[in-house]
Amino acid sequence: MGRLINFLLVLIVITSLTLFSGCVGNSKEVSEKVSGNVSEKVSEKVVTIAVGAEPTTLKTTGGYYDMPKVYSSLIRSDENQKPIPDLAESWAIDNEKKTITFIIRNDVKWHDGSPFSAEDVKYTFDTVRDERNIAVFTSATTDLRILDRIDIVDRNTVVFVFDDMPASALTYFAMPILPKHILQNEDLNTTGYWLHPIGTGPYLLDRWVPRQELVYKANEDYYGKIPDIDVLKFIFIPEESTRMTMLSSGEIQATKISPKLERVLSVSGYNLYLQPSSCWYGLSVPNQKWPFDIPEVRQAIAYAANKQSMIDALFNGKGEVAYGPYNSRDSFYNPEIAFSYDPDHAKDLLKEAGFVLKDDNWIYQEDGRILEFDLYYVASNPERKDIAIALATDLNALHIKVNLVSMTSWAEFDAEVARKTANILSWGSPNDPDIPNYKLFSSKFINDGWWNTFAYSNPRVDTLLESGRYERDPDARKTYYYEAQKIIAQEQPVIFLVYLDSVYLIDERIEGIKPKNSPHGSGTIGGTISEIWWNAQDWTYQV
Repeated sequence: MGRLINFLLVLIVITSLTLFSGCVGNSKEVSEKVSGNVSEKVSEKVVTIAVGAEPTTLKTTGGYYDMPKVYSSLIRSDENQKPIPDLAESWAIDNEKKTITFIIRNDVKWHDGSPFSAEDVKYTFDTVRDERNIAVFTSATTDLRILDRIDIVDRNTVVFVFDDMPASALTYFAMPILPKHILQNEDLNTTGYWLHPIGTGPYLLDRWVPRQELVYKANEDYYGKIPDIDVLKFIFIPEESTRMTMLSSGEIQATKISPKLERVLSVSGYNLYLQPSSCWYGLSVPNQKWPFDIPEVRQAIAYAANKQSMIDALFNGKGEVAYGPYNSRDSFYNPEIAFSYDPDHAKDLLKEAGFVLKDDNWIYQEDGRILEFDLYYVASNPERKDIAIALATDLNALHIKVNLVSMTSWAEFDAEVARKTANILSWGSPNDPDIPNYKLFSSKFINDGWWNTFAYSNPRVDTLLESGRYERDPDARKTYYYEAQKIIAQEQPVIFLVYLDSVYLIDERIEGIKPKNSPHGSGTIGGTISEIWWNAQDWTYQV
């Protein structure tokens, strides 16, 4: 109906959309009410979102503020990353006693009608921190070791007592709460619950058809405002061209697009949204292995990388240059760490480190070795692949020899590989300056799984991160992180490259969309979490 996407480049011929023929339309007749002789049609509002990545499970892993809507948490965050109540009506933090006390709502029911209580809260946190479940909850189990115990005062009051309570402690309570009455006798490593979860959230799981769709229905017994959108449907369409065609025909109301595509199409009936990411992409290098044990080599790479050109050429200008572990939208970002692209200065740094340029090679004078390294990237991730190729091009132009090594899947790229190689890595979180940077840059966590895989060690940075971790005063805390950023930006244990924005097209009749500094990017294909639909339960849809 007047919806048209005009591509300035030649695009897409649809071969078959038979599988998704049931998606056409914006509302669905569900019943008919008869009042006297008048027949009144009642329709439900359906919003279909096309994503490229299907989840493997609806398991809760902790740390997310926008898990699939079947779950609720004690707290959640608003569009400014500020904690707001969810299952908890309020909370009180006692720094001296190292406790956080939550007052739980008394009007909450599980999707199966069972009453919710503080028992579910205690069960969840005891279960997640149980070492027997570490394979299920991974890093959340480790993170919650800082808890000593959980005390239930009454049905609506629960007290968390910490052994170690950092200033970031409140962020852990964004973790979805699990139903004790369903899971208490289950083996969480083998249970089928993760495929058919029961929660307390604004939506309940209606059906999950593998490789086709994940469908949520509004929870009519939800303790908060019942969603305006009755059915929230995610369909799995890996090919971006197909998603674009479905968008043009009105079969879907929202999707994520490649920033490159945004510049070659004009859109009617859809609004374009940008959502920033707090997740940086960078070149991770083993700091204690030649040639990366030479600080000037890492610094030279940082100056030789044309970061703005990467953003402009690869991502249509949608993003910003990365200088350190916080982007410019973060209140803890230190603007003093920025520096300009300067390949001439990169050459000077290599000369200072004892390299000479001979026969188009930088030769280390101490032993005659050529400055050369392999750069690993996962080819299935388009951002990492593009960044790796662009960085190699910049460095090769400066006679730093880079050999690209493509890994076909994430199964090939584990923490052990990350520790031994130069690779394109990505990390970040908008929720607190302590997370994940304390574990990423503190020498305490060298060789601890995915933490500090680059083996960075600086005693002053360790002290600053430790101080910032426990400082409650915002201004004093900022001082610690400002100094830590300066040192990290100077030493470049990771060569920070870019922060990338995500780009979305959403039906103009949908309101209430609130882009926010997201926890991480999930590629141009899009997924069900950490995307702009984090607050879809608050959207309104004018059909």
